[in-house]
Amino acid sequence: MFLKKYKNFVFLSLLIILVCISYFYHFRIDLTSDKRYSISVQTKNLISKIDKPIQVIVYLDGDLNPGFQRLKKSTVELLEELSFFSGERFQIQFINPSLAESNEPT
Repeated sequence: MFLKKYKNFVFLSLLIILVCISYFYHFRIDLTSDKRYSISVQTKNLISKIDKPIQVIVYLDGDLNPGFQRLKKSTVELLEELSFFSGERFQIQFINPSLAESNEPT
């Protein structure tokens, strides 16, 4: 009787709790058969031992065609995940390759 009367409230409450928990805990589910989007345990261990910042320069910016936009999106996701496991020690910079001479890091 109680659940029938308050099922929307209970569902919304559980959803809010789940969102709050997911905000504090990072997890990712890779449903591909070859675990294409998973980072191996060895890589996680290696990345977690980094003690100095790492600067990553990615030449994928500017006016990109759809294929390169997908590549940029997947590159950003991978680098953000690696940064998470390194304790946010990755400094990521995107450079437009057609303007690379003027944007060259010093």
